[in-house]
Amino acid sequence: MTIPFRHVDAFTDAAFDIVSRVFAPAIGIPKDPATGSAHCALGPHWEQVIACVSAASCWSDCRAARSLRSTSAALHSGLGFGVAGAVGSLVGWNVDRPTLVTKGQLRGVGTATPGVTRFEAFADQHVWVGRVVNTPHQASDWHVHPGHDTYAHCTRGRFFVEFGPGGSERIEIAPGDFALIPKGVVHREGNAGAEETDGIVVRVGQGPVTVNLDGPET
Repeated sequence: MTIPFRHVDAFTDAAFDIVSRVFAPAIGIPKDPATGSAHCALGPHWEQVIACVSAASCWSDCRAARSLRSTSAALHSGLGFGVAGAVGSLVGWNVDRPTLVTKGQLRGVGTATPGVTRFEAFADQHVWVGRVVNTPHQASDWHVHPGHDTYAHCTRGRFFVEFGPGGSERIEIAPGDFALIPKGVVHREGNAGAEETDGIVVRVGQGPVTVNLDGPET
């Protein structure tokens, strides 16, 4: 699958080696300031430009970069990276101390799925952590998380997940329950009751987090 996008990066004399932004409006991402995979790809180029340290000594430099994402990128490329100005993501998550993301700092995700509201707390190229909300009797459109296993915990209301050929199979998730949606399973989720649902979601994997689809598995 070809995804049209533009990437802009530049040298900075601030606390980070470079800053960058990814723009992919064709797939619903007007601007993504926190794309770890792009940082890894930029490593070989910027290593030549700014003559940064080698991967062998990156751990101490990553502490200065103050970003867990910088650790991941540095291990791949030999550079310490960080992205400035993004609240509610892994950017700014210090390597050596706990980090708080408050409810007010959660941000909407780039690839939205109609019928469900997602709020991102932390994200990098392998992990997505956030909150999912459905209004009463609301169902999302069909979609898939092609490379990510999804672990969900219901904190309020009653979620359902429909999947299988023609959407013929269904599970319901009550407060306190946990559920796993394996990567590649076409599904939709929704609210099985009359009160708003609220839940915590952790996705682990690689590649696009969400791909929206026209309908269920045939």
